[in-house]
Order: sequence, then structure tokens, then C-alpha cells
Amino acid sequence: RRGARLPFLAEPDVFRFSLHLNMQGHPLVSFIVPAYNHDRYIGLCLDRIADEPYPRKELVLIEDGSTDSTCNVIDHWIARNRNSIPVRFRSRPNRGLTATLNELVADAQGTYLRLCASDDYVVPGTLGKLVEALEKHPDKSVAFGDATVIGPEGQVVAESAIFQHFRGRKSRYFDDNKLAKEIVHRWSLPGPVALIRRSLYDEIGPYDEAMKVEDWDFYLRAVARQRLIFVDQIVAAYRIHPSNSFST
Repeated sequence: RRGARLPFLAEPDVFRFSLHLNMQGHPLVSFIVPAYNHDRYIGLCLDRIADEPYPRKELVLIEDGSTDSTCNVIDHWIARNRNSIPVRFRSRPNRGLTATLNELVADAQGTYLRLCASDDYVVPGTLGKLVEALEKHPDKSVAFGDATVIGPEGQVVAESAIFQHFRGRKSRYFDDNKLAKEIVHRWSLPGPVALIRRSLYDEIGPYDEAMKVEDWDFYLRAVARQRLIFVDQIVAAYRIHPSNSFST
């Protein structure tokens, strides 16, 4: 229901008990999803998050005043999947992407945050690699992989977003100084490829709500402190279509 705030949907006792042993030692990961006018794609986005086998995760959603049926799609998805993942969801009037992201970050409870636009999706089974990278490198705050580029109907446009679609130079992604130059001169971190340490937002600040390309600005601040680490794996699908924010 538009404007309503649904309570935290905790998993049933049996589900919680079945996860108890697996959850020991796993930091909580918050999937945060800003949803706007993606009734065609949001279901798949949420399905892939639910399919991720990582044992300790939550889903935090804000529907940003869509003019299509995105809100109804999310309501129905939650009703069908309330036992598969803890969910918090609210719908409110439109405030824009950066304001929505900052609200989602504030709402998230996880040690790590995984951002996913509502027209993209994550690849299940890859989250553990990103978590492992940050757990092994406490000096890093963003672990990111690569994405497949897909079109409006899900057709593959490029096998690698970073190295084919954006023509990044792979040899430069394994050195802090060379990676910084790639981020500055050849922006190429598309879609939900990054896992971010929650504490990084406290250190470098939130997304700048005055900017349209909010993630580039954020990653520039992070890479200036050499906080990025690359994981050489496809971890997401990045969708390009006429109405997505990158196109416009």
C-alpha cells in the first residue's frame, strides 16, 4: 500500500533455526534496492537476491514514488517470499535516486551493503567472494567484480561490462594506483557489482544529492583513499535500456 511502512518481516522459528549454524561467523549483508518505475524488472531483481545462498542477509527496499505498478509488484513479491529473506519495505513520494540511496544506507543494518538498481540483478552464489575479499583485507572498503551487460529483454549485449562495454584495461585493476587512474579517467563500475563496508559512509560521507552520477563521485572519494579491491568474477547483470539512468 503506497505510503505504508511494512514491519520487519522476520523469518519463522524453523527457518531461523535452520540458518543458525550457517550464520555463525558470517557478517550481515544488507541488499539495498531503490525502486522506481521498474515493474517489468523488479521481480527478477528480487528473485536473484532471494536466490543468493549467502546465509546472513537482509533486503531493504524503498519504492520512490513510481508511476507504474512497481509498488504492487513488490507487495506481491514480499507476500510470496516472506519466509526466504528478512525484508523491510516502504513506499513514499518521489525524492530521487541519491536521496533514496542515502535513506537506504541509513536503514540498513548490515556490516556490508550490496546496492542493486531495480532493473539489474545480482548473480547468486557470488556474494561470498566479495565478503571474503573484504574480510581478508580490512584496509579495503569496497570489493567489486564485473557484470554481464544485458538488454531490455535480457539478451546478452557484452560478456564483460568493465572490459568490453566500458573498455577498461584489466591489467590495471590489480594495482591501487593504476586502478585509481582507471576510475578517474575511464569510469567503469556499472550496476550492482560492489559490496561496500558500512563504515565507509561514516568516513567519506553519503551520496551527494546534488549530483546525477552519484556513484562515480562516491567511488572517486573511496579510491582517493585506496579503498577499492577488484574480484575477478562476474557478480551481476547490468541492464541497459532507453529509460535507465545511465542512458538518460
